[in-house]
Amino acid sequence: MKKGKIVFLLLFTLPSILHAQPSKSKSYIPIGKAKIKSSKLAFLENSKNTPLTHLIRQTVRHDLKFTLYFSFSKSFSTRESLEKRETLSNIRKKKGIEFLIQIQPKPSSKNLIAFQGSLYDLTRQKKCLDRPYQGKDAQTLGHTFANDIFFTLTGKPGIFLSKILFVSNYTGHKEIYMMNFDGTNKIQLTNHRSIAFAPNWHPTNTKIIYSLFKIHPKTRLRTIGLYELNLLNRKLTLLSNPKQMCFGGSYSPDQKVIAYIQIVRGKSKISLMNAKTYRPLFTQKGSDLSVEPTFQRPHGNHLAYVSDRTGEPMIYIMNKTTLGRKLTHAGCYNVNPSWSGNKIAFSGWSEGRFDIFLIQSNGSQLERLTRGPGNSEEPDLSPNGEFIVFTSNRTGEKKIHLMNQTGSGSICLTRYFGECTSPRWSY
Repeated sequence: MKKGKIVFLLLFTLPSILHAQPSKSKSYIPIGKAKIKSSKLAFLENSKNTPLTHLIRQTVRHDLKFTLYFSFSKSFSTRESLEKRETLSNIRKKKGIEFLIQIQPKPSSKNLIAFQGSLYDLTRQKKCLDRPYQGKDAQTLGHTFANDIFFTLTGKPGIFLSKILFVSNYTGHKEIYMMNFDGTNKIQLTNHRSIAFAPNWHPTNTKIIYSLFKIHPKTRLRTIGLYELNLLNRKLTLLSNPKQMCFGGSYSPDQKVIAYIQIVRGKSKISLMNAKTYRPLFTQKGSDLSVEPTFQRPHGNHLAYVSDRTGEPMIYIMNKTTLGRKLTHAGCYNVNPSWSGNKIAFSGWSEGRFDIFLIQSNGSQLERLTRGPGNSEEPDLSPNGEFIVFTSNRTGEKKIHLMNQTGSGSICLTRYFGECTSPRWSY
């Protein structure tokens, strides 16, 4: 393998750039296993359905089918009472479905949509979800109901209201974009007409942090800075010292600290700043190169990062100030860590390409999730840890793909949208 072909994150590209929910309940479905049969659901037809409740039903169906954990049978109606165990048992035998979804429209004020959402377990012959929903937007209500169904059946929070940041050259320049979890509703967030990269979410999902390469129009000085964009009021703030090269920011889950990379005497070092005052707090010492700090989500004060301390780039773990311990040891070039709960996803060089791996934060249970074609890099775990978005050139141009945590069910999210990289999932 030629090292010239391996980009050790941004560090090796710098020279060219600079010079050129419901209460927790028992889960019904054991998701996260390598081979799992999808559970079969169906909707109960309702004579009182309206175009809006039909949209809600279509949204719920789309969301749950998207995960590949669920499939749907044809909707049907019944005059029998669903409160009787015998009715549920008969439906199970006749229709061959496991769960039944019911949406009952309810009276509401002029500008609101209201319905009662219910879920029946036909195997156990009981109602396992029953709650009212009310709001102004039918699709948001549908995503919310789908999240509740997913949580009820799996014990894991749903992803159906989450967003994904990514970088695309769709306009001819590398800008930051945002899309829904399923690749719909792509929105351009920046318009620098330059190179914006390494986006990341604030824990409140109301702000993002990203890095920007700029050329000063008069002095032609090339700089890389760390910026924060408020998504509510569009306020843009430069966080780093304009005289320093800083990039790759990551907010701590407690919103107190920002970890980032600072170039110190030609070497990349992990640094920390106060997330409110932006004052520097800490800069890593030593002769090794460190990049890509990422905090443990959704709660935690520890960082995963990449260092060449022992020769080849590997994944390390540290708290906010300690040196850290080595997590990965296999192969070479382990990079792009993403930490959710007790799982860390990363990309590693193996068999002549980059593939996605998953490991426990204690260093156990290393799993390989992809095996070509092409390179698969930059994984990011979903808020519930059950899905992974990543960058792959398996179809030629780099695109954002999504798969579940077993490595199956891969879906491309950014077809016909230029070269897309650096996916980052919201909290």
